[in-house]
Amino acid sequence: MIEDIIKVQSMPSLRQFHTDDSGYALATRVDRDLHLLGATLQSGSISGATNLYEAAVIGGDGSTTFTGAAGTGNGTDLTDAAIRQMLQTLDDADVPFSERALILPPCQKNVLLGLSRFTEQAFVGEAGMGNSIRNGKLGDIYGVEVYVSTACPWIHVNSTTSTQSVTFSSTSPTTSAYSDEFSLTVDWSSGSDTKYRAGMILHKDALVHAEQQSIRSQVQYKQEYLGTLMTSDTIYGVAELRDNAGIAFVVPA
Repeated sequence: MIEDIIKVQSMPSLRQFHTDDSGYALATRVDRDLHLLGATLQSGSISGATNLYEAAVIGGDGSTTFTGAAGTGNGTDLTDAAIRQMLQTLDDADVPFSERALILPPCQKNVLLGLSRFTEQAFVGEAGMGNSIRNGKLGDIYGVEVYVSTACPWIHVNSTTSTQSVTFSSTSPTTSAYSDEFSLTVDWSSGSDTKYRAGMILHKDALVHAEQQSIRSQVQYKQEYLGTLMTSDTIYGVAELRDNAGIAFVVPA
């Protein structure tokens, strides 16, 4: 609700701020729903809190399956060898070489920028978008476009029970009946958490986003409140389309 007094106080642009913020919030919701589909790639299951991201691989080698065993988990930072291994997995599954994307959290952008193979002139050349040491961008890696996303899910591994909760926040779960993004209830009354982030390397056919109505904003003046009611909405759906056309990987947060 945007009250009339806002205009009197010389803030006529407040409605634009609300429009921008609501549009961003809805776009973020779509992003998050797509990210969560990574847990089911490569026939992964979300049937229980002990096997979330069970088909995901760790960032260190691109082949070892992620697990929350021992209450700490085994996720490791991305390496050059792991990226090449995941690409080979897609190659072996007959996934097209073009239109692939690597989606990673900011912490792994930091890791890759620290690898000379992706930054130094001897490997990337002096000019163009590939020169990460100058522009801070990773560009393409082995023909795969790189995207850095703050919407990559957080995986919390319980130190006592080895169960997991998937959220979009670094805040540690603490309650005895905590429900995560997969609507799985996990007891967090004891133990601490080890935090991980989930990324993906995938072809565009792996996931689908169907939008019947794009994000829109509408307003209606409410005289009883001396203000303008503003709402934003969208109609969309997401689904996994090609199971073996993408791989989720788990890295330390």
